[in-house]
Amino acid sequence: MSRTPRANIGRVGDAYAHGVNARFPRSLRLAHDRQYQRVYAARRSRARGSIVVHAAANGLAFSRVGLSVGRRAAPRATDRNRIKRMLREAFRLSAGELPGGFDFVISARSRSVPELPVLRTVLMELARAATADAGRGHDNARSNAP
Repeated sequence: MSRTPRANIGRVGDAYAHGVNARFPRSLRLAHDRQYQRVYAARRSRARGSIVVHAAANGLAFSRVGLSVGRRAAPRATDRNRIKRMLREAFRLSAGELPGGFDFVISARSRSVPELPVLRTVLMELARAATADAGRGHDNARSNAP
């Protein structure tokens, strides 16, 4: 029994059409509270609109991601899950262009998350800015300047 191809392959991604593995493996995810706490403790973050990216060096050759969408951002679980799917997909599609060797926690502050192409661009810019501070050895990436 063979699987039928997806009807919207061109829109979802050409990875399925070309036989490329488009999965998001567990090795690229933050799974434990201590991993999230380590990223938050590094205090390197950047924000734009409703998206916040926290970063910490992980000592690995690749980057990993954790997602945080609270009830304040989206009271209904279905909305929170949709936002997390969008954030996860943006990371998956951009993983090759993001700086390697970092753990990222991506948070959404409101229900209004941009569409995927815009979200990818915002994610890459925020991740690069947060990791640039880490590379310069700053303890706190947040600017207190007026």
